[in-house]
Amino acid sequence: MSATPSEEKPTTLNRSVLLQAWAQLSVYDQTATRLKRRFINQRYWVIVLTLIATVASVAAGVVGALGQVWLTAFFAVLSITLPIVGSYLMNDIIKFTGGTTWIKYRYIAETMRMHIYLYRMKAPPYDAEPVRKRDDLLGNNLRKVREEIDLNEVIPFDIRQPKDEAEIKAVIAAANRYTRDDNGLDEIALGQYLKWRVLDQREWYEGRVQDDFKRLKNSYRLAQGALLGGALISALAGLIDVQVLWLVAITNAVSVALTTSANVSMFGATYSLFQAAALRLSDELVAWLALADNPELDEPMARAAAEAAFAARIEDVLLWERKSWYELAIQVQTTSDQTILSSLARITKEDQNRRSGRRSG
Repeated sequence: MSATPSEEKPTTLNRSVLLQAWAQLSVYDQTATRLKRRFINQRYWVIVLTLIATVASVAAGVVGALGQVWLTAFFAVLSITLPIVGSYLMNDIIKFTGGTTWIKYRYIAETMRMHIYLYRMKAPPYDAEPVRKRDDLLGNNLRKVREEIDLNEVIPFDIRQPKDEAEIKAVIAAANRYTRDDNGLDEIALGQYLKWRVLDQREWYEGRVQDDFKRLKNSYRLAQGALLGGALISALAGLIDVQVLWLVAITNAVSVALTTSANVSMFGATYSLFQAAALRLSDELVAWLALADNPELDEPMARAAAEAAFAARIEDVLLWERKSWYELAIQVQTTSDQTILSSLARITKEDQNRRSGRRSG
C-alpha cells in the first residue's frame, strides 16, 4: 500500500487506512457504551423487583398473622408475580443484552485504539517495518484483535459502520472525547503523546479511583448498616414481639440488594486496578524524564528510537490494565448475574414452601 499524504501536512501515515481503522473502532466503541448502559440499568430494575418481592413476601406473613385477608392477598400476589417477572426480564436481558458482550466490545475497541496510537507514533512493532508496509501491519493487527476474543453468542452491533469521511471524522471526535485536540489522523509528537496517553490517562485513572472508592465506601456502609439494624432489632425487640423479627429479613434483603448493585457497577472491583495502572504510568513518566536529557539522545535517530520505545512501554502498561480489567469484569459480571438469578429462585421457593405449609396446616 502506498501512503496517502494528509491534507494538512506531509506524513508517512496512510490516511485512508487510518480512517477505516477509526470507523471499525467506532462500531465497537459505541456499541459497548450502549450495551453497558442497558446492562446496568436493566439489572438495577431486576434488583429492585427482587427487593420488593422479598419485602412483599415478609409483609404477607406479617399481615396474615394479623388477620388482614385482603392485604395478605395483595402482598402474596406481589411476592409470587414479581420474581416471575424478574426471572423473565433477567433471561431476556442475558439473551438480548448479553452478560459480557459489552466487556468484549470495550476490550476490542481499546486494543484497536492502542494499535492506532502505536502506528501513529511509529513505535514497536511498527518501527520494524518499512514505511509503506506499516499500514499493512496495522490492518493485520486490527483483525487479530477481533480474532483474539471469543465472539460466539455476543449481541450484534446496533449501529452501522460509518462510510464517508465526514461521518468517520465525527466518530473519531466522539471516540477521542477525552482528547479533544486529537484528530486521530496525524503523526503524534512526543508532547502530544505525553498529554494524551500518560497525563490525561493518569488523571482519568485517578478520578475513577476516587469516585469508585467513594461509591464503594457508601455502598458498603449502607449494606452493613442494614445488617446492623436487623441485628439490633433482633436483639432488642425479638423477645418482646416475635413479629418484629420479620424486619430482620427486610434489612437483610436491603443489604443484599445494595451489595448486588455494587457488583453490577463493578466500582468495588476495579479501583485498585486503576490505581496500580496510574502508579505504573507515573513510574514510566519519571523514567522517561530522567532519560530524556541523556547525551546519547542528542542524536535525532537515537531520540526518535527512544521515544518510540517509550510509547511502546506506555501502551504495554495500558494493555496490562486492559487485560486485567477484562478478566476481572467477565468474572464479576458472570457472578453478579448468577447471584441475581439465585435470589429470584430463592424467593420463589420460599414463597412456595410458605404456601405449602399454610395448606398443610
